[in-house]
Amino acid sequence: MSDILVDAHMRSMKKLRVSLLDACNFRCIYCMPENASFSTKESRIPYQGLVSIIENFVKLGISEIRLTGGEPTLSPDFMNIVRAINHLPLEKLAVTTNGLTFKKFASELANTNLKSVNFSLDTLQAKKFHNITKVDGFNKVMESIDLALAYGFSVKINAVIMKNVNSDEILDFVEFSKKKNIEVRFLETMNIGVVKPHFDRWFMSADEMMAQIQTEHKMTLKPSPKDSTSENFILDNGARIGFIASESKPFCSGCSRLRLDAKGEVHPCLFKNDGISLVDIPLTDYQNLMPNLIAKKPMHRIKVQETPMYQLGG
Repeated sequence: MSDILVDAHMRSMKKLRVSLLDACNFRCIYCMPENASFSTKESRIPYQGLVSIIENFVKLGISEIRLTGGEPTLSPDFMNIVRAINHLPLEKLAVTTNGLTFKKFASELANTNLKSVNFSLDTLQAKKFHNITKVDGFNKVMESIDLALAYGFSVKINAVIMKNVNSDEILDFVEFSKKKNIEVRFLETMNIGVVKPHFDRWFMSADEMMAQIQTEHKMTLKPSPKDSTSENFILDNGARIGFIASESKPFCSGCSRLRLDAKGEVHPCLFKNDGISLVDIPLTDYQNLMPNLIAKKPMHRIKVQETPMYQLGG
């Protein structure tokens, strides 16, 4: 790890989340405004430039890359980018997807070093799926999950829990984890963008979720790395679950992530809109740029973020 990726609090930046574009084929109620506008192809850096920046970060010590969006599989260069970074010496290459078009890429992805797939799935009910996403894609997503398992990917489910929307399905997700042998991670609804007017009635803390599960199951805490975003458990029925408590138990003090957006700008934090462009910047200049950027990473949770989630690479 290069010392320019270590901040004054001794947090080592080793993870890079790369947002390939802000567009999405879902309109999730906690993420996407009704009048969403997306960036144009012309405003995004050519994929070769994005790959060059990723390569530079890996040379400095970044060891984990996660491709995100919007929906990353909508990028016309999705597989070009995977192929281009496939050779990099990474501990982990992963993608977060809504799964709607994953089947299109599954076979080729299975032959790369991208071995981890996180599916965003907030309900196990087809009708409610449409209510949340505004898309009739439930069966396609479930097929994608099964296909990913069949190909041997490491699969996780990310479920954003909203009180009185899908909070009645928490125990169903526990059974889903047991049945499919998949880790399910429950995410607190974040007070960002379109959620803000609904936050007070939608928010359910991780502790409340745990209490609901503990009425039926014994939970055993698993050890996690210092920079883990989730608190992970094994249940007495064999289910594997985790909780990402971004609101009630922020993990800023151990955060090891940087964020690279589709314009070629790197950001220190999900809640920091100020970034720096690395387009056509040589690796030698990172020595001066990175310490100042990383110094902006907060140690404590910033409460206000007006930018919609889809534009942040959430």
